Amino acid sequence: MSSEIIKVPDIGGDTDVEIIEIAVSEGDVIEAEDTLITLESDKASMDVPAPKGGKVLKVLVKEGDSVSEGDDIVELEVEGGADSGEETSASASDSQPNDAPAKQDKPKEPTQAQAPAAKKAGGGKQTVDIKVPDLGGSDNVEIIEVAVSAGDDVNAEDTLITLESDKASMDVPSPHGGKIVALTVKEGDTVSEGDVIGQMEIAGDGGDVSADEDAPQEQAGSQASSAPE
Repeated sequence: MSSEIIKVPDIGGDTDVEIIEIAVSEGDVIEAEDTLITLESDKASMDVPAPKGGKVLKVLVKEGDSVSEGDDIVELEVEGGADSGEETSASASDSQPNDAPAKQDKPKEPTQAQAPAAKKAGGGKQTVDIKVPDLGGSDNVEIIEVAVSAGDDVNAEDTLITLESDKASMDVPSPHGGKIVALTVKEGDTVSEGDVIGQMEIAGDGGDVSADEDAPQEQAGSQASSAPE
């Protein structure tokens, strides 16, 4: 809010016109165009309206005074002005903190909290069955020698047992490198293709077991077919 001096407007060139009535008092709240004072000249009487609304702070004239164009008549408190501008800027600055949180970026979720991808169990160990490979069609072939014992560490292709059929003798190689966990056969037993002769502990997830088994089976078969009758 600011105060403003209301002056006598253009009164048609008359000067020293007498005030015959004061229409407002200090503290009055008035609207634009409300009458402030009434003047009377030789020609006519006229009302002097308020150019704007506000609160009357001080009446600077009294009945009987003579005034001319531009003379001060009332001090009026009006909206706007420098003080109002400061209030406006202050209110604007007050509203900024309310808007600020909405503009802030959402905190990023910590990436470290995410569970790491599970590692493949390739580094673990597992126990697999040791089976008799392809014997070239022979069944119930006698085991004449057991070359390993439980607890032995063997490499792939190391001989596990030796078989003897009517056609020939043949070695059964280890399908993998690893540790012999158990043997389920002994010398004198008879076995056929696919029979389990023991278990061994191997490294890895065993994904290549079937592929590894094919090689010794083929080798055993070739040994049986190539062996002299």
